Amino acid sequence: AGCKGRVLLFGVDVDPSTGRKKIALRLKIESRHIRGPVTAISSVDGYLLATFGTTPSSLRIFYYDATTDGFVARSFVDTPFSAISMKVVKNYILVGDLYKSVQLLHWHNFKREFRTLAKDPNPVQVYDCDFIQHERTLGMVVTDNDSNLQLLHFDSSKNLLINRGDFHLASSVNELIQLAVAQDKSIALYGTLD
Repeated sequence: AGCKGRVLLFGVDVDPSTGRKKIALRLKIESRHIRGPVTAISSVDGYLLATFGTTPSSLRIFYYDATTDGFVARSFVDTPFSAISMKVVKNYILVGDLYKSVQLLHWHNFKREFRTLAKDPNPVQVYDCDFIQHERTLGMVVTDNDSNLQLLHFDSSKNLLINRGDFHLASSVNELIQLAVAQDKSIALYGTLD
C-alpha cells in the first residue's frame, strides 16, 4: 500500500487591540496529501519547497492560493534516490540524498524551473547538509553515516561539487545549522546524539 505524507499550513493570528502577532496552531487549510513521505521542507522566494516520495524522490515547489484555500504545484525536479535534507540560500538549494550525496540546484522564479548546477560525484550517505559563507565564497558542509564532515566547493567549469576537506568527528551528526557571525561570514553548528 505504501507510505503517505501530508503538508499542513498553519496561520499566525494578529491581536487587533495590540497589533502583535500571536502564534496559534490554527490550521489554515485541511492539508495537502502527498504520495510518499515528506522528508524535507523549506521555502524559496515565498514558495513552499517539499521533498517527498522514495526511489526516486521528487522536489516540488508550491504556492498557496488564497482563492481556492489550497496549495498549487508550480514546478518539480526529481532527486536521485531519497532526499532527506534541504537547505536554501537566496535561490540556491542544496539537497542531501540518502545514498547519492548532494546536489546544488538553482530556482529561476521567472522561468518557474529548477536548474541543476552541480552534483557530488562520490556516493555518500548524507545525514545533513548546509551552506557556509566566507566573504564572497559560498561553500557546503555535508555530514555522512561514517561520522565524517566534508567541506565542498562548487566548481562551475566542471559542474561538480569538489571536496575541499574531510574531518572524522567520531560521532554521527544529524543536524547542521548555519549561524552568521559577521555580515559576510558564517559558521556551521552541529549536534550529535553522543
